[in-house]
Amino acid sequence: MNVGPNPFFSLVIPTFNYARYLARAIESILDQEGEDYEIIVVDDGSTDNTAEVVHDYEARSQGRVRYIFQENQGPGAARNYGVALSTGQNVLFLDGDDALLPGALERFRTGVGERESVDFVWGGILKHFADGTFEHHPAIPLSKETSHNFRRHLRSLWVMKVGSVAIRRRVFDRIRFPESNRGYEHCVFNAHLMALYHGVTIPDPVVSIYTHDDSLCHSIEWTKMCRLQTVDLLFNAAILPGTLMHLRNEYLCGLWTSLFRDFQGDLSKSDAAVRLQHLRAIPRLVELATISENSLPGDDREVAQACLSLFRSLYVMGHFVEAIQVYRLAFHAFPMQALRWRHLRKYARIVLKLIQQALLASRVNR
Repeated sequence: MNVGPNPFFSLVIPTFNYARYLARAIESILDQEGEDYEIIVVDDGSTDNTAEVVHDYEARSQGRVRYIFQENQGPGAARNYGVALSTGQNVLFLDGDDALLPGALERFRTGVGERESVDFVWGGILKHFADGTFEHHPAIPLSKETSHNFRRHLRSLWVMKVGSVAIRRRVFDRIRFPESNRGYEHCVFNAHLMALYHGVTIPDPVVSIYTHDDSLCHSIEWTKMCRLQTVDLLFNAAILPGTLMHLRNEYLCGLWTSLFRDFQGDLSKSDAAVRLQHLRAIPRLVELATISENSLPGDDREVAQACLSLFRSLYVMGHFVEAIQVYRLAFHAFPMQALRWRHLRKYARIVLKLIQQALLASRVNR
């Protein structure tokens, strides 16, 4: 059956080299009740047989499935392109390696209903791991105050995935996915969605999110940088209301705290090669934390404590150069915290060790 000119749903699937998963994603949509939807697969420059897989569905679907190719530009650009080509009243994104759960579209239909004031409907997710286990992350009831929803989103109290949200077409007249950030573009989009629009939640999970070894990943330093890029993208005065811009420092400090706590955890459990990647990323992040637009405000105790925890780990592991860099960042974030004797004592020991090593090296070279 051919799709009408304005279907209720447009399902946009951005994909890059996920041909082996695409059938699962597409079938999970085709198995839904109703026929009021279109499927647009945006191939973001794949080099595998993605085109072949989708063309097969395209030929059998009588216009319901469309294949679009673009040169590799990232998931944000692929989603935006899919929206531009779609005709549905509501847009739902599904990553090429994920799948809608049975009854998902019907739950979204019920959630949207006839309520014109509803801009988006958010459902829960099932997160599947490679070992066969899974976690259920329910959607949390939203406040009528969008500023409250925005604050809670910034504080990472919610797990909101793009595949679990049906969004009114009118939303895209104002916000889109940032295309310059590949990896956290959905975080920026979701934050703007929370800040500007009214949503409702449905308690049941609507999508299965799969984790696997070839999920989108990059170097550790690249990933950390992408997280920091979200600050300026998110707190864009052209998009975000002025009444929310004061939350930038809170978000930035929370982000830095999270980054350095992640470093501490990853250094303790990673193998030698991955640990080396983390160590190589530290100098650049310290530089950003002190001189860039994303620099620390200089009065955040929580950031300082996270840095000092990482400092102690680096000290115990014998990574003295990196330890000094992180200690100085802790001092920059909150001097009184860094100057406590238990921290200052370790810093002094490291400085003496490095001086001794330099003197010994100079004697050997004579």
